[in-house]
Amino acid sequence: VLPTMIVHSVYDIAQSLNIGNANGFDVWKYVDLGMAAILAAVMMVILYKKRTETAALWARKWNNS
Repeated sequence: VLPTMIVHSVYDIAQSLNIGNANGFDVWKYVDLGMAAILAAVMMVILYKKRTETAALWARKWNNS
């Protein structure tokens, strides 16, 4: 959730400042896409490295209901 919030915040700030140039090329589309891809990759690596901890937490959370 946090990476999505960060990307969305950057996009909102860029749009509120109306960043872009006169010929219509909006570089922020590419910045957002790049940031989203990088953050998604980082989160996937973190989740993969912690997959046993995540599975144990998931099992504890849903088995104690």
